[in-house]
Amino acid sequence: TSPDPFSDPTSGELLSFTDQMDTHVRPRLSDRVVMTVDAQRPAFWRGTTFDVWDGRRWTRASDARYPQLAPGSDGWDHVYPAPEDPAPDHGIENRQTFTMAAPYSELLFAAASPVAVRSDRFVGQMVSDGSLSVGRDEALGRGTSYTVLSREPNATSATLRAAPTRPVPRNVAHIDLEPGPITARVRTLAHSLAAGSTNAYDTVQRIMTWLGTHTEYSLDAPLPPEGVHDSVDWFLFGSHRGWCEQISTSLAVMLRANGVPARVATGFATGTSDPVTGRYTVRERDAHAWTEVYFPGIGWQGFDPTSAVPLAGATAPSRSVLDRLGDHLVGLLVVAVGFGIALIGVPPVLRAVRARRARRATVPTWAAETLAELERIGARHQ
Repeated sequence: TSPDPFSDPTSGELLSFTDQMDTHVRPRLSDRVVMTVDAQRPAFWRGTTFDVWDGRRWTRASDARYPQLAPGSDGWDHVYPAPEDPAPDHGIENRQTFTMAAPYSELLFAAASPVAVRSDRFVGQMVSDGSLSVGRDEALGRGTSYTVLSREPNATSATLRAAPTRPVPRNVAHIDLEPGPITARVRTLAHSLAAGSTNAYDTVQRIMTWLGTHTEYSLDAPLPPEGVHDSVDWFLFGSHRGWCEQISTSLAVMLRANGVPARVATGFATGTSDPVTGRYTVRERDAHAWTEVYFPGIGWQGFDPTSAVPLAGATAPSRSVLDRLGDHLVGLLVVAVGFGIALIGVPPVLRAVRARRARRATVPTWAAETLAELERIGARHQ
């Protein structure tokens, strides 16, 4: 018999509940299908988050977990909400049904923030972020389905820009403001980019703009040489090339250096949409890492700095970053939106459905504006 296509280490890390993310490990991603998703709206399918940085690896400050969700009389098992996250109470509903194509997964992927699950497994969750998983004996197999109900913050660029910087909840301030090891020149760069900014949202945008101008995306980027222990310093001042783990880490570290709470999330980008059914097909190549930023009163918001970074070797200045990445990074191109997630793979996209959703929005949310722009870009790829 042929070997299991998901037996290599990279695939195992994508689907297992790992305790770290190593930015020195080069991803090896194929076109193999991991899962399909039926959802009310596109999202990043988050697996887990990491909040402690040591210069090379991300880990979690706490592995405390609820071994089982709270069973409800409505047929749903309910997620215990994080006290600092208002999205579960006030967010926009997004119901998703995942069907696994991979033969093994401990993680239950979901749009942030998950509030309830329907599954034939005993599902547990991380206390810190609501990440969902099952025990190894309960692992999901090929053909297994589960449904997640999430609520996503209805934030716009205006509300994010107007959000106060304080107070930050004690648990967030204690963990997600600590930059970890940081070199003097990284700190200096972070401070210079934020100079004059009066809010966290503009600081995020300034850093992402700098990354888009001075760095490039490449899975073939050189690894830090022996003796170099700071991945962010090496990426920003040495190689200037990296993949999503290094790019999202750089944004998180520079935000923390400016007093903005941030962490790194991993999972999958939306995937490609079937033009008839609207179902998303998610492949290994859609594996992704992005940055989540905490806004007091709003909660955790997802930003994808990789979307701002051009592909290494792309030299045609007349083409947008979206165009250039669309040629090469199918499924990895995503735009950060104010639902606390990042949206949209690359063409082909379900243009009609997304356009209808954008038109239905009574308030021009950041997501709706982003979708409208992607509609225009997608039309050029027909």
